[in-house]
Amino acid sequence: MLITALVQGQSTSISPYSQFGIGDLNRIGNASISGFGGITSVFNDPYNINPGNPASYGHLNQTTLQVAARANFLQLDNGSATQELNLSHLNHVYVCFKPAGARWGLTLGIAPYSSTGYESSILRNQEIEGNTADIRDNYSGNGGITQGFIGFGRRFETANYIHFTDPFNNIIDSLRYSKHSLAIGVNGNYYFGVIEEERSIDFQDPNFLDTRITSRNKMKSFGADLGLQYSYIFSQKYDQDKKLKERWSMTAGLSYTPEMSWSTSLKELGETTQEFSLVSFPIDTTYIINGTGTTLIPQRITGGLSINYQGNKGREISLAVEYRIQEWSTSERTINGEIFNPQLADFTESSIGVRFVPKSIQDAQNIFGRAHYYFGVRTSETYLQLDGYQLQDEAFTFAINIPMLASKSISRFNFGMELGQRGTVDNNLLQENYLNLQIGVSLSPYFKNAWFRQRKYD
Repeated sequence: MLITALVQGQSTSISPYSQFGIGDLNRIGNASISGFGGITSVFNDPYNINPGNPASYGHLNQTTLQVAARANFLQLDNGSATQELNLSHLNHVYVCFKPAGARWGLTLGIAPYSSTGYESSILRNQEIEGNTADIRDNYSGNGGITQGFIGFGRRFETANYIHFTDPFNNIIDSLRYSKHSLAIGVNGNYYFGVIEEERSIDFQDPNFLDTRITSRNKMKSFGADLGLQYSYIFSQKYDQDKKLKERWSMTAGLSYTPEMSWSTSLKELGETTQEFSLVSFPIDTTYIINGTGTTLIPQRITGGLSINYQGNKGREISLAVEYRIQEWSTSERTINGEIFNPQLADFTESSIGVRFVPKSIQDAQNIFGRAHYYFGVRTSETYLQLDGYQLQDEAFTFAINIPMLASKSISRFNFGMELGQRGTVDNNLLQENYLNLQIGVSLSPYFKNAWFRQRKYD
């Protein structure tokens, strides 16, 4: 409960672009996913919780608690000057309950869905009754939407066997494996949050009255995510000691979030103010709006494919691609029967990711040989369209998972990085050069102290 209040109350954005739409859209996932190019549809790592595709819950090794913090470093560039900003905050908290040996997992979690946090001002001149007045336009906002969820994923497998023979071709042993694997899952989501904004017109001449508008948008709704993952083994080879020599497989994934209609309430207050000793005091109220309505959030479809190779001594290499689309051009907000069209654009994103495991924990000689590495690149057409220009976002990504050997468990330290650019200095817009870091842990019990195991003897 305390973590929920912290996630809802913190500021999670420093971008001026967060004043449009419902703010900056958060990429739900973890540090590994952020380093994997943001790919979630085919991600089913046994050490990391992936809420982006609930079908992956059945692939976890055992019960896992995952927590991460995020640090954002942002450089704003308008073509003639730059400004640097930074912010750190709690990014997500997930816990997956998975009994030892089970093919299903039950996950609870909370993470930001969107975030708003900006403060800017523009100084301009305007002619009023033959005189030139200096006017400063001020804009500020904070808040965001939080996503809490409970999800369930189940894995179904076929039973196939490899037979080992003696020199006389007699079967002496067998090894069971699954040539086909199908996983399905669903998340039940609850979205809630408040976005508060203030706009003011400040005349530098104290003889003029100023104007201030404050608004408070409160939104909430239920939603769902549906997920599907299918894996198939093309070929594999074992030695006579039943150790894997080579395996080629593929994984296809699909996730779908249906269209939602968020319940929305708007409170807006217009005032005339006057500044005394650098403090603005209200003089009169010009209008008040207390309205209710809905905000339409469009459906989201994500699909991906990965080719996986496993060699001897636990070496693994995976190459994955993913495409994501969300038709934000259909989004609209209705308050007291009046429709407000935010003029957003359709969001599309393409990602490529590589996962590399040098060796298994048993075969590696040092900590870096036991780590898992993720590399990726993603490019997207964001849902923001300003002055006819749709903002683009491009990033290179990297992540590393390091096992906690002292814990005698599969617990891991997680580190992820995104280095990218959004926007442009053309068309009087801003270019954002950013570095996003995620640092977290995935905690699981020691195998001799497995949780949720039904004991046969007291």
